[in-house]
Amino acid sequence: MHWLRSFLRSFAEGGRTVLVSSHLLAEVAQAVDQVMIINGGRLVAAAQLDELTRGGQTLEEVYLGLIARGAS
Repeated sequence: MHWLRSFLRSFAEGGRTVLVSSHLLAEVAQAVDQVMIINGGRLVAAAQLDELTRGGQTLEEVYLGLIARGAS
């Protein structure tokens, strides 16, 4: 997975947009700057990764919190 993160990061650093769709949130958090969270086909959050995880939560914890609060 490290090689894929490195490849995607170098691609993005070249000024290109990279869209990744994944349920592996720990892996996603290591490779992205911006996050969109979709639940039930609806966008429930869109922000910079550091904004979403500012309170020290993992991306998975943020996702679970949004879903628990009914952000769908």
